[in-house]
Amino acid sequence: MATTTTSFVSSRYYRTELTAFYCCFGRDFYCHWNCTQDCCRILNHLAMELVIKYTNCTTSSGNATEDMEVFAYPDGAAQCHLNFAITDNYTGDIKFYYGLREFYQNNRLYVDSRNDVQLLGKLDQVSGCKPLDRVPNTNSTYAPCGFVANSMFNDSFQLLFNGVHGGNVVVPFTTRDMIPERVRKRKYRNPKPEGNKTLCDAFANTVRPPWWQTDVCKLGANVQGVGVGFENIDFMIWMQTAALPNFRKLYRILDREVDGFRDGLPNGMYTLVINYSRLPSNMERSREILCDHT
Repeated sequence: MATTTTSFVSSRYYRTELTAFYCCFGRDFYCHWNCTQDCCRILNHLAMELVIKYTNCTTSSGNATEDMEVFAYPDGAAQCHLNFAITDNYTGDIKFYYGLREFYQNNRLYVDSRNDVQLLGKLDQVSGCKPLDRVPNTNSTYAPCGFVANSMFNDSFQLLFNGVHGGNVVVPFTTRDMIPERVRKRKYRNPKPEGNKTLCDAFANTVRPPWWQTDVCKLGANVQGVGVGFENIDFMIWMQTAALPNFRKLYRILDREVDGFRDGLPNGMYTLVINYSRLPSNMERSREILCDHT
C-alpha cells in the first residue's frame, strides 16, 4: 500500500460575506432587524474560521493545496492525515463543521422522502419514503427510510495537537448542547427492546439503507457520547435538511473542560485525521471541514 506524506496548509479567511447576517451572539442567533451596522461590522472583524478542503482525500494529486497522506482500505474508504499550523489566537468557544457544496438537500422530492413517525420508533411507518420504504419482495422495511437518511454524511474526524514536548495530544470534542434536549426527545426515539433483548433485536425485520455501511442499531455504538440508532447526534444533525446547496453542518464542539484547551486551541502544529467514506459517483461532492470561533 503506497502512501504519500506531505504537508497541508489550510486556507483561512475572515467570514465577511456570512457574518453580516449574524448579530453579536454568534452563529446560532440571527441578526435582529435592529442590529446596527456597527455591530455587524465588528462581528465581520472578529468572526474567523479555518477551512480545510479534503475532496481529494482518496488521491494524491500533486497539488500542494490538496496533497495529503492517504491510506486506502478494501471497502473503498480511506484515511487521510493533513498537517496544518494555527498561528492566530483561536480562543473561546470553538465549533467544528463539515461542509458540502452543490448538494441539493432542498429538492422537494428529497426533502419529503422521510417519515418522521418512524423516527419516533414506529418502524413500520414508511409512507412517503418510496422507493426506499420496503425491501422488494420482502416484508422488511428500511430503517431509517427515505432518501435523506440514505445519503447521510458519515465521514469522521480526529484532531491531534503536536505538543511542544513531542507526541500527539487528542483535541477533545464534545456533543454537549449541539441539539436541544427537547428536540431530541420530541423527534427521535429508538424502539424499546422487550425484556433482556438488545436494541438490534428491537430493529428486527428492518434493513439498513442501501448506502449505509452500518446497521442503524449500531450507528454511533463505537463513539462515546454521540448516541446510538435514531438517537445518534450525527444522524439528527443530518436529518435537519439545508435550505441551500452549499451548506455546513455542526460536527463537534471543543470541550473546554479539558486541561490544555480551556482557553481554546493553542497555537502550533496540528494533524487532522479524516476517515473518508465514499458515496456513489453521482453523489460525490466537494467536502471541507471548518473550525469556527467568534
